[in-house]
Amino acid sequence: MPLPPPRLRSVDILIRRTFARLVWVISGGMAALGVIQFGMPSLPRSQGWISFGLAAALALLVLLLRKVRPTRAVLDLFWLAAMTAVSASLALRVWVDPVPLRPLIMLIALPMAGTFIQGRTATLLLWTSQIGLVLLGWGLAQPRFHRPDLLLANLAFFAGLGMWLQHLVGDLLQRMEARIHRLAEARREIRALEEMIPICAHCKKVRNDKGYWEQVEGYLTRRKLALFSHGICPDCLEEVRREVASLTPPRSEAP
Repeated sequence: MPLPPPRLRSVDILIRRTFARLVWVISGGMAALGVIQFGMPSLPRSQGWISFGLAAALALLVLLLRKVRPTRAVLDLFWLAAMTAVSASLALRVWVDPVPLRPLIMLIALPMAGTFIQGRTATLLLWTSQIGLVLLGWGLAQPRFHRPDLLLANLAFFAGLGMWLQHLVGDLLQRMEARIHRLAEARREIRALEEMIPICAHCKKVRNDKGYWEQVEGYLTRRKLALFSHGICPDCLEEVRREVASLTPPRSEAP
């Protein structure tokens, strides 16, 4: 009978938990930022509504992620949605309040954009959407930020940094997955060895962990593997009867 695989945390489950905690932090931070923005008379109220909207969208993504199976495709899709929501909210901020430094804020999301992305298709979609949203926000800004050289320099630096971090995290996840598989194989081998019981071919006693030989029922009962109720089978009963008959002396006849 094959042994069941050991219960180990897969890489996908670890990614989902890390992803969920990170997005919860971002969501809580955006909610707190929305409260601060509503309390500042110098800022338009639209800034607070954008922060609250982003916080609600990220919280909804985390709640949905907890109800689905954490496969790589699902994790890529949810992270793509989260980063698109973040960049779209930044572009919306530039549109409703084009202050001089607002376009530079859009570059903040690029270094962490590809952190949890593993698939090639998701990577292409992510960076296409991120660069497109940065270009949109830069185009909505004031004319002083319409310099192509400034745009390309910042975009190349921050996007390159994000792609490099994505490569490092992806390599780390692959090594972690390979190590988990090796640990799983080692645990299967250890459990298989533990299930092997050394038994005497002659008297049928088994050797315990301390090297002593004992009866099979005592060994299994002590390890809580089984409980025994003793009886005697028909073959053994017939053999015992013959042994008893051979040992019993014949009765002498009466005179």
